[in-house]
Amino acid sequence: VVWFVHAGNSFSLLALIASDMITLRSLMMFSATNFICFSLLQPKPMYPGACWSLVFLCGHGVQIFREMMSRRPVKLQAREEDLYDRCFLPYGFTPRQFIYLLNNSEAEWVSFQDNNVIVEKNEPITHIVLLIGGTGSYVVTRPTKDHHEEVLIVRNDGASLDSSSGAWVGDLWDSKSKEQPKDESERVQRKWRGTVRVKDGTIEAVRFDLHKLRDAVRELGAITCAKQLTIDSLNNHREMNSAFLQQEQLKNIEERKKFLEAIQLQTLETYSSLVAIAIASGKVTAEEAECLRQYRLKNSISEKEHNNVVHKSGWKGEMF
Repeated sequence: VVWFVHAGNSFSLLALIASDMITLRSLMMFSATNFICFSLLQPKPMYPGACWSLVFLCGHGVQIFREMMSRRPVKLQAREEDLYDRCFLPYGFTPRQFIYLLNNSEAEWVSFQDNNVIVEKNEPITHIVLLIGGTGSYVVTRPTKDHHEEVLIVRNDGASLDSSSGAWVGDLWDSKSKEQPKDESERVQRKWRGTVRVKDGTIEAVRFDLHKLRDAVRELGAITCAKQLTIDSLNNHREMNSAFLQQEQLKNIEERKKFLEAIQLQTLETYSSLVAIAIASGKVTAEEAECLRQYRLKNSISEKEHNNVVHKSGWKGEMF
């Protein structure tokens, strides 16, 4: 009978060096079985010891079953496989984690038509949207104080989304946010700071319940993956913002140039009036000539522009 003790402890020692979880728990089951035999084969059976060993035996059996279930191949539909390969795999999510996120965040495939609003400024952020393709473009705007639309992000062709990791409308993970209560009425509701709408075509997307998606990330322990995805998404938007800002700077330069041209034209018109007053008497005094010269210097009127004004005024006398 004592050999059951030796055998049981030997299996326990082998379990200590096993790296595979199923192998480890299988060895522990053999160990528990030997201890059950040892307890029951005593002259006076040791039922408490046998019962505890049976509990351990069942516990290891349940864990082996769970481990085997977790190792089953994950079957993805064509669109799910494409979404996973492009938007989740690069950040370290496993196929099983990906399926868990889809199933526990009320994910739904949606199609936005031309001029459809994807998210609206000042609306509560209850969902986030992953733009994954389409034929159109999307544009992010917000109203200014004078009720005009100000573009925040340059348009991105939907066709380019088909070959990229998509574009997230909203952040998958916010390190500053705390775990939200299960009761939706008690949750802190943040609001969208801009409007995102479709332009010139359609956009295909996947919409997630934000709070349920973040809860699923916590449950999976995939916070690092979610943070990396969010950082990459922010960098992508920053690059688009940089391109937009360059366009805005060029636009501002053109507008400033037009404004300066209008000011210069008005300045020349005023100068023409001053010249007309000076030559009205048929003679330009030294004081009048000096006043006109000071005006030219102050308003950056070139010698060529001065000569053109004098010529158009019909002055035939000595140049001043």
